[in-house]
Order: sequence, then structure tokens, then C-alpha cells
Amino acid sequence: MPNIVKGSRMSGLLVYLCGPGRANEHTEPHLVGGDGFLMSWYDDAELNRDSALAIAGYLDKPRRKYGVEITAPKRDAAGVEIGRKLAHVWHCSLALEPGEGPLSDEQWNAIAGDFMDGMQFTAAGSGKSPARWAAIHHGLTTSGGDHIHIAASLVREDGTKVSTHQDQPRAQKLCNELEHKYGLRVLVSRETGAGMPGVKPAEQQRAARLGRPEPERLTIARTIRACAAGAANEAEFVRACRREGLLLRARFADGRGDVVVGYSAALKPVKGERPLYYAGGRLAKDLALPRLRELWPSTPELAAEAAAEWTAAKRGRRPRKAFVADRRVVPPKVWEKQADEVGRLREYLRSVPVDDRHGWAVVARQTAGVFAVLSRRTEPEPGPLAATSDALVRSAQMHYRLPRPKHTQPVALTAAARIILHAAAPGIAGQLVLLRQLANTMKAIHDMHVARADLKQALVLESAARGQLAQVLEIAAASSPLYGEPAVDVTSATAVTAEQEAAADVAVVAAVGEAEAARWRVDPAWPALQRRVADLAEQGFDPVATIRAARDMYELSSAVSVVEVMTWRIDKLVRDGAAPRPGTAGGIGAEGDSAGITTPALQLDGATAASAAVVAVVGEPEAATWRADPAWPALRQRIVDLADGGFDAAATIRAAIDMYELDTAASVVQVMTWRIDKLVRDGNAPHVTDSTAAADPAAAPGTASSADPDVAAALDTLRAASAGTPDKATSSPLPNPLPEPGSTTRTTKTAKTEQSGQRAGTSTPSGDGGADAQIGD
Repeated sequence: MPNIVKGSRMSGLLVYLCGPGRANEHTEPHLVGGDGFLMSWYDDAELNRDSALAIAGYLDKPRRKYGVEITAPKRDAAGVEIGRKLAHVWHCSLALEPGEGPLSDEQWNAIAGDFMDGMQFTAAGSGKSPARWAAIHHGLTTSGGDHIHIAASLVREDGTKVSTHQDQPRAQKLCNELEHKYGLRVLVSRETGAGMPGVKPAEQQRAARLGRPEPERLTIARTIRACAAGAANEAEFVRACRREGLLLRARFADGRGDVVVGYSAALKPVKGERPLYYAGGRLAKDLALPRLRELWPSTPELAAEAAAEWTAAKRGRRPRKAFVADRRVVPPKVWEKQADEVGRLREYLRSVPVDDRHGWAVVARQTAGVFAVLSRRTEPEPGPLAATSDALVRSAQMHYRLPRPKHTQPVALTAAARIILHAAAPGIAGQLVLLRQLANTMKAIHDMHVARADLKQALVLESAARGQLAQVLEIAAASSPLYGEPAVDVTSATAVTAEQEAAADVAVVAAVGEAEAARWRVDPAWPALQRRVADLAEQGFDPVATIRAARDMYELSSAVSVVEVMTWRIDKLVRDGAAPRPGTAGGIGAEGDSAGITTPALQLDGATAASAAVVAVVGEPEAATWRADPAWPALRQRIVDLADGGFDAAATIRAAIDMYELDTAASVVQVMTWRIDKLVRDGNAPHVTDSTAAADPAAAPGTASSADPDVAAALDTLRAASAGTPDKATSSPLPNPLPEPGSTTRTTKTAKTEQSGQRAGTSTPSGDGGADAQIGD
């Protein structure tokens, strides 16, 4: 995922990237990419402030030599251009999703090189004089994602400028190609247009400071969606937004005062604060004004009325026409009739092809709008209904610039939104019958995503339905027993029985322990995971072993919802045919309990052997600290790979510990993983036959005793694996889906020694002598 920022202080950026970070999260900053001079000079040495200033001076030298000035528009909080600013520094971060990786330095070198080729900074990619750049790796993000930062000068070696036209869309497209090329996790939303703007840290901090329940961006988007869903035309939409407390600012066509081409919206500010405006298209693609106009009829009279309302809103005048919201009591029969209309829409959706993206996006947008209206009318603060609306929103996003057929708007959903908007104090109980049909519509959208193999969004909808929406339906049913129980389950025609729930719970406890299982049970996505675990047993898979396999795929500590990620991983294991069956390694025992889930046979597998090997080297207290680190799964896999490659795991761990001191590392486990990679890559990792001292590593003072049967068994397991594969000792056993360093023209560490020798006597590049403020991470 690329993020591009332009600035003017190269030294400030490099000092930040090579420094400790805002929360001391930077560990061992070092170069992983750049031109031949930088890579040969610095190799993979840890960078400090002095080296950061030297690199900054080297990158900025062509600009200073030719006196080139590059500027970019300077905008205010509302996006209005208020001047120009210097912008000759190009800063791009490339990040993986939390839980993916970490990648080796060679892998990042290949990715960074291809990326800069594609962005036309290099001679190979542009056919012009190259621009200077450097790629720096300094550990995981605060959310747990592996990433690098690229700092580049926008002035080429000959003084010409690098074109940054449409650099953000080009970077997104290029990242999609690199994800496919290097076997990384593909961001499906980028390919389908279903991406949503994220909430920035500054927005979260502002919400906390002002005491708001959520960032303003989310509240504004949901309010606009609710008003659009319940409005009969554009002018009514403007009046409804103003009535709900939004400030609107229209954008007129050049030289025209009667043609509105866009808008921005903000919440009414608290005293002493300025309003924060967001353009509709920046909130979500389907909230851009051209997309909203697809909902309403278009005539010259209605367009003139809407232009008058937009003008009044921009100038802070009263609406030209009062918003009609005659709060009337809606009898149960009206709700039932409207529910029947929505039910017929559900039947119609059975005939809509799953590849009709625009048709499904329209239905998802209107369904999200109805839930947004319900939330605005019944929830004092954003609650389960708001969360359900937000879950549906992503299904409404698409590439709207692509050719698309004309669709009839789902009148049933628009009518439902209008009824809720105008109803007098609509209680949830009175709308229960409508809610159930809306849940069925949500089920149809969920099934569409499953048919497209878009399982991530399907899981988001399922979690919302089984969690937030099921909670609302339960409360409503208790408040209105007249309507009885729902006829159709929210997400599945087959409900999970009490016996299956108990069996699934026992399986989870057996796999992860009671303490972790207790945390999983309170997650809103827990019902979806229960369903998956129950299905595993019915399909002949081993529930306990599959849960463990899903848990060990990548680290989980950085996930916002561990239960949601586990559900997605179990789906992937089953889909790929990798879910264990009873009797396989790590499987379950033969004797079952009363719930139908068998007791796991606790066998010493590779992961347990790796853990015990660490205990043998550093002792249990330190090993416990390592296991709690988010990077532990990666290190554990490295140790298992060591045994597979004929290396002595215990001796290699000791060698990695002794390379440099570890006390200052933010993540000891992450640093250890890098060091083991380096030892293997450089051919310095000890083999089993290389070290007699490794014969009994547990005998070292202060470490676990070799008399410990688990430790002894772990070491025996690792040595047996090593002894069985001596032929692998000549090559790296670690997985590397990227091209070998020698197979590309990119400069890597294997060629740095020669380059350094050729440049003997070259002076160290100097910086500008000052530490400027950072551009941003």
C-alpha cells in the first residue's frame, strides 16, 4: 500500500527515518535499496543521525548544484488552494498488511527497484537521466505491518525534473502489479474499486480531543448517506443535510452561478474550533455528487431548485423551502407492506448476475442508506445499526468511470428510508418486520461476495449480521413479541445449534486455551467463527488442528479483530485444501468428549520444537517475552527452517544473539529474525557438524537444563531433521519467492564489496549540516 508525501526538507526526512520514531518503534534502520554508490558505501550498516544527514546531502546535491526549484499547490483544511510551497522531496512508504511478512532485505531491494523503475525515477524506467533515491527499512509499523520508506529527489542528475503527474494512481496500479509478481497478498479492493479512504491519526486525535464518539469523517459520511437515501430529489437532499446539522459548501462550474459540480460538508464546530470540510468524493466514491444524482429525477425545474438551495447553504441563509418532515405515527400494517416490498426486491436479486457490479453496488448503497437512516433516528450515538451501515458501504464502492448499464433504482429501499425519516419516534420494535427483510437483503449481498470469491468482504458482512444486527433483532423481538422469531436466519439457512456452539467452544479452548478463548467470545465476529468451526467437523476436518494452523499462518497481535482474521484464515485453509483432517500431524486424539469435539493429542511438532530450542538457549523467562512479541511467528518459522536446511538451530540462535547488543532493540524478536536471515545468507550459520558445543546447548549457565524432557525432545527433533537433509547445507533454506540477487541487475549486498573497492578513496557525502523537521511517516 503506497502513501506519497511531498516536502522540501530532505535532511529532516532522513533524520526521522533513521531516528527512534515517534514511539521508539524504529529498529535497526538500514538501507535496502538505492543507487550503487549508496549501497556500496553503507551496505546494511545501521544508520544514525550523521549517516542520515550524509545521505540527505547526497540525494539533494543535484538540486543544489543546478538551483532547481520545484513547487506544489498549498491547500487549506478544506482543500482550497491558498498558494504554493516547495516540494522537491518525494517520500513514499510501501507497507504490507499486518501479519504479512516480514520480507528479507533482498526481497525489499527487488520490490523497491521495480517500483522506482515503474515510477520513472531510474534510467532504466524512464530512459532519462536518473534521480537519486534511497530505500530505508526500520522495522514494523505501529500496527504490525512490515514496510520501507523511499526518499527521493525530484531533480535528476542532469538538472531536469521528475514528473509526478498522477503519481498516486500510478503508484497504486504499480503496487497491484508487484503484488501479483512477487506473490504478496493482493489488495482486492484496489482491483475492484471497493477501496475506502482510511481515518487518519490526526482525525482520531481531533475526535478524542473534542469528545466525539467517532471521527467526523465517519459521522459526515453516514449522515449524507442517510439524507440521500431518504430524499426525493437533490433540493430535498440539501435541505435534509442542513436539518441534520451539516454545513454544506457547493462548488460551481467556472463562470457559472447556477451549475453545481461538487460539494463539501462539515459538522457544526464546537466553540473555538474551525469546521473541517470533506469533499463528497473523498468520503466515499458513491457520495460524489454525480453518483448521488443517479438516485433522483432530473429536470430543469428541479436543477434550478437544487442550485438555489446549494447557494443558500453556501451563504448560510435559510433554506429556500422548508424541509417537510411531518412526524406521523406509522401503523404496523405500513411497516409490513414496506417489508413485503423489500422482500420482493430480495427475490429479484436472485436473477441479478454476480458480475453485474454496478447493479449490486446500487443495492448495497441504498441498503446502507436505510440502515444509516435507522441509526440517525434511533441511536443517540453510533451503535449496531451504524456499524451495519458501515459494513455495507464497502460493497457499494466500484470503479464508477467504467462503462455501466442503466439500472432502475431500488424503489423499495428508497421508500423504506423515507418512511423511517418521516416517522414519529420510530422504535426498533415497530420496524422489526422491515429489519428482517433488510437482513435478508444483506444476506443476498453477502452471497454475491461469496460467489465472487471476495471472502474478506463477505466475512465483514457476516460478522456485522451475526454480531451487531443480530443484537438489534434480539432486542426488537423482545420488545415486540407480536412478530415472533425471524423466518430466515441473517446469514445462513442453517442456524448453529446449541450442541454445535458447545462443540465449537470446546475446540477453540483446546486449540488456544481458556484465557484466549474468553477474549474471542466477546468479539462481535465470534458467531461467524462458531459457524466455521461447526462446519469443519461436519465436513470431516479436524477443528482443533485447523484452528491451530490458522493461528500459526501469520502473527495475530496486530489484527483489529483476531476472531475475524481467524475466520478468514479457516476459509482459506478449507478452500486451498490445506485444512488438516483427523489423524494428520497436529491432529486430534481418538477419544471424544460429550460435545463431540475430540481431545487434542499434544504432540511435539516443529513449532513446539522451535519454542523449546529457544528456551534451551535463553531460558524460559526470556523465551516467554519473545513468544509475546508480534514478530514471534516469523522467528519461530526461521528456526524450523534452520533444521530443515541442516543448520544447528541452537548454535545459530546463540550466534545471532552475539552479533551485537540487543538491549536497545524495540523488538528483540524481529532483530533476531533479521540476524538469522543474515547468518544464513552470508553462509555463517553453524551446521550441526560444525559445532560440538551445540550438542547440548541446554547446558549453558542460566539456561534450561538438558534434563528437561520437552527441551531434549525438541533438540532431538531439530537435529534429526538436520541430519536427514545434509545436502541442503549449501543453499539458504529460508523461503524466498523473489528473484535471487544474482538474477537481476539491481545492486544488492552481494555486489557491494566489489563496488566499495572500485570506489576506494571516495569521500563520504556530506549533508547540509542541519536537522530539519520531518516530512512525515
